[in-house]
Amino acid sequence: KGDALCQVLGFTSTDNSGTTGIEKYYNKYLSGKNGELLYETDLVGINLEGAVLPERLTSIGFMAFGGCGSLRSITIPSGTEYIDPSAFSGCYALEEINYNAIALDNMSGSAIFGDVGQYSDGITVNFGAEVKEIPAYMFACDRVTAINFAADSVCESVGERAFSGCSFVESIILPETLQSIGHYAFERCRGLTEIVIPESVTSMGES
Repeated sequence: KGDALCQVLGFTSTDNSGTTGIEKYYNKYLSGKNGELLYETDLVGINLEGAVLPERLTSIGFMAFGGCGSLRSITIPSGTEYIDPSAFSGCYALEEINYNAIALDNMSGSAIFGDVGQYSDGITVNFGAEVKEIPAYMFACDRVTAINFAADSVCESVGERAFSGCSFVESIILPETLQSIGHYAFERCRGLTEIVIPESVTSMGES
């Protein structure tokens, strides 16, 4: 066996910063560059605090925004044809939904926004001027606090249980173009003190 000679050149702390010896002396050269704090985005890089989806989008798939805890605002474009029931599951910070879809055709019985906004102070739902139909069950969520229609809305129908359980909504002014209101559309809206139903409505389901 041969002899060995060694010398400790220095020590580093648990974060690899030099504390003694040569490690400390050359620390500024050895420490590298500071990293970056990256924020969550979806698969196409949309900042999840406020997502305005592109007009060309036609489908929002399975868990597309599932568990996005920082998402506060979402804008659904007019060309959207399909939204998976789980698309927004777990978006607990959601505060605003801007709904512009005019071609949605698969939503009967799906409470798309039923599991959102639990950690927010409430959700405001805004309907775009071109929205003609509000799908059944779509906004059956107990975190909704306000429902607004555009001044020039052309909405013609509110689907069955569309706003069921929106117990914090106090007032709703339905558009003059409305023709039908589905069964139990405002079921369990216990905080509702005012609802303006236009004379244009010719069909109204059970309440």
